[in-house]
Amino acid sequence: MSLIKFQISYHTNFGQEIYVCGSIPELGNLDETGALKLTCEGEVWSAETESKTTGQIEYYYFLKEQGKTIRKEWGSHRRLQVEKSKMFFVQDLWKNKPYHGYLYSSAFTESIFFHEKANSTLSYFPNSILLNVICPFVKKGQKLVVSGEIDQLGNWALNKAKPLDYVGNGEWQILLNAKSLPNEFYYKFVIVDEDTRQSIHWEDGGNRILSTQKAKNQNSVWVEMGLQFHYNYFLFKGTGTAIPVFSLRSESSFGIGDFLDLKKMIDWAALTHQQLIQMLPINDTITTQTWRDSYPYSAISCYALHPIYLGLSAFPLKDQSKMNAFLEEARKLNKLADLDYEKVLSLKKRYTEHLFEQEKDEILSSTAYQVFYEKNRFWLFSYAAYCYLRDKLGTARFTDWGEFAVYNEQKLQQLIEEDPEAKIVTDFYAFTQYLLDKQLGEVQVYAHGKGVALKGDIPIGINRDSIDAWTTGYLFNMDTQTGAPPDDFSFFGQNWGFPTYNWCAMEQEGYAWWKNRFCKMADYFDAYRIDHILGFFRIWEIPMHSVQGLLGYFSPALPYWPEELNLAGIPFDEERMTKPFIHEAFLPEIFGEYTPEVTAEYLEVSGWQRFNLKKEYDTQRKI
Repeated sequence: MSLIKFQISYHTNFGQEIYVCGSIPELGNLDETGALKLTCEGEVWSAETESKTTGQIEYYYFLKEQGKTIRKEWGSHRRLQVEKSKMFFVQDLWKNKPYHGYLYSSAFTESIFFHEKANSTLSYFPNSILLNVICPFVKKGQKLVVSGEIDQLGNWALNKAKPLDYVGNGEWQILLNAKSLPNEFYYKFVIVDEDTRQSIHWEDGGNRILSTQKAKNQNSVWVEMGLQFHYNYFLFKGTGTAIPVFSLRSESSFGIGDFLDLKKMIDWAALTHQQLIQMLPINDTITTQTWRDSYPYSAISCYALHPIYLGLSAFPLKDQSKMNAFLEEARKLNKLADLDYEKVLSLKKRYTEHLFEQEKDEILSSTAYQVFYEKNRFWLFSYAAYCYLRDKLGTARFTDWGEFAVYNEQKLQQLIEEDPEAKIVTDFYAFTQYLLDKQLGEVQVYAHGKGVALKGDIPIGINRDSIDAWTTGYLFNMDTQTGAPPDDFSFFGQNWGFPTYNWCAMEQEGYAWWKNRFCKMADYFDAYRIDHILGFFRIWEIPMHSVQGLLGYFSPALPYWPEELNLAGIPFDEERMTKPFIHEAFLPEIFGEYTPEVTAEYLEVSGWQRFNLKKEYDTQRKI
C-alpha cells in the first residue's frame, strides 16, 4: 500500500471545486465521475489517497462548478511511478496552454526536437526528491541539466551539473537522494550543448529554492511535478523546401517521383540542415485515367493515397522477364523532359496488378493487412467499391451508376460477395492502399530519424464526383460551386468546381468528417497546410450555371436591405441593380460587323437600348 498526497495552488471562485482524476481506482480510473475531490485552504487544494497500485499512473486536474466540469488542464496527463510502502508528496502546478504550444506537436516532439526517452522505471532511494520539468525548448544535440550551489549539483559549474532524463512530451526529470542534500539550497535548470556542456540558455529569472526536509521522512518521495522552465522569449526559426512528390523523379523511379524518392529528398534536406519538407496533396485523383486527373487538388477521396506514388522498386516481380520489360519502359519514361502522366499511370497500374497476383495470398491473409483494413474500413470499403464501379461502368459520375447511384453499403457488400470480379478488383484496390500506407509510414519514420518533419496539403474542396460526395453528399451543397472573386490575378475570377460545405449538417455530426480527415493526415504528416483556409469562415459561392467566377458571392455575408441603400442615398432598383443587362452601345465594340446577326439570334429587347440574352442562351453554361 502506498500513500499519495496531492497538492496544487489554484485561485477559485465561490462554489468551484478542484478534482484529480487518474488511472487508478482511487482516482476514478480516468472516469471523472469517480475522481477524487480536493479540499482547500486559501488557494492551496490538497487530497490524499492510499493505493495498492504499483508502477506508472496517469492523472490530471479539472475544475467543477455546480456539478459541471468547466475547465481541464491542458496537454497530456501527468505520469508518476508509485511503489508500495512509500509516501508520495506531490506538489503540482496547473498546466495552462503555453504560448509555444506548437512545440508539443509531433513535428517537434517526434522529429525536429526529438530525444530518445529514458527508461521509465525509477529506482527510488529510501528518501527521494523527484523534479519533473516541462521544457520543450531543447533541440537535438542539447541537454537539460540542473546546476546549483551545492557539491551534488556542481557548485554552478556546468561540466559537473546533473543531467535530466527525457520522458516525452517535452518533459524532463531527475531523481535525487534527499539524505545527501542540505535542508535548503539554490538551483537552476540550464540547456547545454550535449557534447561540450557549454551553456545554451540559463533559465530566466531568479534562482530556485528547494527545501528537502519533507523528503527526509523514512520511505518518502517529494515530487515537484510540472515545473516550468523559464524561457521568456524563445523563438524558433527553421528552414524547409516545398516540392511536389511527382517532381522528385530519380534514376530508380518509374517515370514519376514516388514515396521512395521522398527519402532521397529527406537525405538532402538533412544534409543542408533543413527541418521541413512540404508537399502538394497526394490523394487519389483518378476519375478518367487521363491527364485531366493530374490536378492534385481534386481528389476522389480524402483518405486514399494516389497509386501513382507507390515506389515500385521496393516490390520486385519474381518473373524476371516481366520485371525487365517494366524496367525498360520505366527507363524510357524517366528520360522524357516532361512527365507523361497517362503512360506512367498505365505502367504503374499494370505493374501493381502483376504484383497483386504475385503477393495477394500472403498479404491479404497477413495480420498486418487485416489490422490495416479494420482500422481504415470506414473509408476503404467505399473507396474500393467506387473504383470497381468507376472502372466497370466507364465513368466516375456516380449519378450515372443506376442502382448504385445512391450509396448503399449493404447492397455493395452483397455485390462483392456474389460477384467474383468485384471481389478481386476491390481486393486489388485495398491491397494497393495497404502498400501505399506502409510505404509512406516508413518514409515518415525515416524523416523523423533525420530530424525532418513532413508537411502535407489539404485542399479546401472535394471533387463533386468523389467518394465523399457519393457517400456523404448531404454534407455538401451539391447545387453550388466554389472559387475566388475577380482580382489582379484573375480578371474573371476563379471557378474551382467544388461544391461548398453544408456547415449546419457538419455541425450536427460534430464535424466528424473534418476530424477524421485531420486524423488520417496525422498518420503521415507532422503538419499540414489547409489550402484556402479562408473557406472555413466564408467562401466565394458561384451558381451552377456559371463557368467563370464573376457571378459569385461571399457566403455567409451580411446583405444590404433596400431601406439601408435608400438611406445611404442609393435608390434601389432591383431590376437594374441585381440582373445583368446588355446596352446597345457595347455591341459594335464586341461583335463589329456581326452585331445585327448576334442581336437577332441571341438577344431580346428588355428596354430602351437594352437587351437580355434569350432564355436558351442566358447562362455561361448554356453558351
